[in-house]
Amino acid sequence: MKYLIGAALMVVGVSAQAESVTLNGTFPAGNEKIGAFRSVGVLPFTGTDGPALSIAIERALNAADGHFTVYAATAGGQAAPDGIISGVVTTGVTETNYTTKEDKCTTWTSGKCTATTVVEHKCIRRVIELRSDIRVVDNATSGIVFSQAMPKREEISWCDAAQPQTTVETAVRTMIDATAHDFRMLAAPHNETYKVRFLESTKGFDKPTKQTFKAAIKQTQRDLSAACAQFDALAGAGAAGHPSIAYNQGVCAEAAKDYAAAGRYYVQAMFSGADGAEESQQRALGLEAQRAAAAAR
Repeated sequence: MKYLIGAALMVVGVSAQAESVTLNGTFPAGNEKIGAFRSVGVLPFTGTDGPALSIAIERALNAADGHFTVYAATAGGQAAPDGIISGVVTTGVTETNYTTKEDKCTTWTSGKCTATTVVEHKCIRRVIELRSDIRVVDNATSGIVFSQAMPKREEISWCDAAQPQTTVETAVRTMIDATAHDFRMLAAPHNETYKVRFLESTKGFDKPTKQTFKAAIKQTQRDLSAACAQFDALAGAGAAGHPSIAYNQGVCAEAAKDYAAAGRYYVQAMFSGADGAEESQQRALGLEAQRAAAAAR
């Protein structure tokens, strides 16, 4: 099928490279039920590294753009938090000795290795594992809204007289902070700056349409509004439904924070076979859902 445009549209011959637009949006919590809470209480986790993780989670949730009121624990005289977070942390460290071998040159002649010997290296492999079993309970109903293991693992190896790249304490601290971050992303919405690439395939276009489309792609880096108007004009002049046109209209709608319209364009692009359209449609759905949830709070 050839997609044609009206003669009134300007035709400019431009060679476009892969272009993208930088956007910003607020994405929903990974767990909708936790994200709906207005307040949470963090109980001390059990296990050697449990208290450190519970404090790290408190800190991460306190930094979640004011989404929650965070209590260190349920205490007399306080309003009961909507959700109660508890957990168990198990830390394990194992070390294994092993040997590696390598050929080492012992004689060089005219810049070439003419004799080698086998050198053995005595090495140690250290595996550090942090398993965090975290549970979240709805305080009003006692229902469990989240119960999941969030394991972390780090492997460090060194040989001969070398020293390990990091200590056990530092590795565990890093894994604790990473677990707290992962839980924060699960529990609360987050704001993110991200890039979306425009689709540039001109397959199916006639020559004038192809030239105008390429000009619009190039213009996205100078004047996004004008470029988006050009995509709309192309759609109105006969190119509606082309995968690149529909997808790029979705990008334009997403840039304007019209996530509902973006979702519709991405669905159209998806059914037209556009690469990445399904992922973009899911992103637009999430952005729209989070905006609705924020308005309802």
